[in-house]
Amino acid sequence: MLLKILKLVFKKDGTAQAIAMHRLIETLAKENKRVISDSYANNFVFGGSLLKLIGYKLNTFILKSIIPGLHEHLIARTKYLDDIVKKNVTNGFKQYVILAAGYDSRANRLKLPSDLNIFELDQTEVQKRKLAILDKIIPRSKKITYIDINFSEESITNKLSNSGFDSKKNTIFTLEGLSQYITKDSFSSTLKEISQLTKKTKTTIFFSYTDIVINQSPQHLFGKGYPNPKKIIVRIKKIVNALGEPWVSFYSKNEIEKLLIKNGFKLKEIKNLENLNDKYFASINKPIKEKKIFNLENFVLAQNF
Repeated sequence: MLLKILKLVFKKDGTAQAIAMHRLIETLAKENKRVISDSYANNFVFGGSLLKLIGYKLNTFILKSIIPGLHEHLIARTKYLDDIVKKNVTNGFKQYVILAAGYDSRANRLKLPSDLNIFELDQTEVQKRKLAILDKIIPRSKKITYIDINFSEESITNKLSNSGFDSKKNTIFTLEGLSQYITKDSFSSTLKEISQLTKKTKTTIFFSYTDIVINQSPQHLFGKGYPNPKKIIVRIKKIVNALGEPWVSFYSKNEIEKLLIKNGFKLKEIKNLENLNDKYFASINKPIKEKKIFNLENFVLAQNF
């Protein structure tokens, strides 16, 4: 029944709403007990007012009963990327490109400098809904350029070049939660385009990937004692299929490193929920127990040579 409802309610923005939902729920926690805060997320989530009424404790209880650790995994990814963006901007980066932006709110919720040019790219349907909602709650910022794109048919190079992108400015590129939804050829082509766009300047790139062990040995994506790893992976795949965005690509660490080198980037670090548990969760006295550790994705930070 749940999967049928998901198919009826969500069209092109199912995944984008799901990620915003997790940011909304984390924002409902007490100020000293939350990892991130996103005052915009509620506006993009179907049933957001009901989630607020239910509150943090009941929402997270429900989420844990469906997929333990998924909420914390996504919040860790959000916070880790927040920190990357803020650090690079502090170090003089002047452009920020968000690919498959969805309902990403960093351009508005992070206190980013006014001279940072931000480019958000996503499919037309998602961009239209996002702008229609944002225009009702805040003035449109001149530093943010929203770009419609069909990733399977259009070039990000052309889209950015025609929208004021400056290939001489240090740039951050983020591809959050994207690689598993597109073919390996498409992902490789995207990295190649980024490399070509930024060969004259410094570039930081972030993306996440799902390890190929998900299909052979899914238990390796979980902490010791995690209940029914195979069953959980099957459940997640059914949910993303119902949202209309099935997973198609999985990678090994070695494959990722080779792909980065091929396109002129060097791997700086790879993190996951287990690595970030102490920094983000234990530090606010809500550490994640090992049996609830869920390393669905690996978070990659890379820079050009």
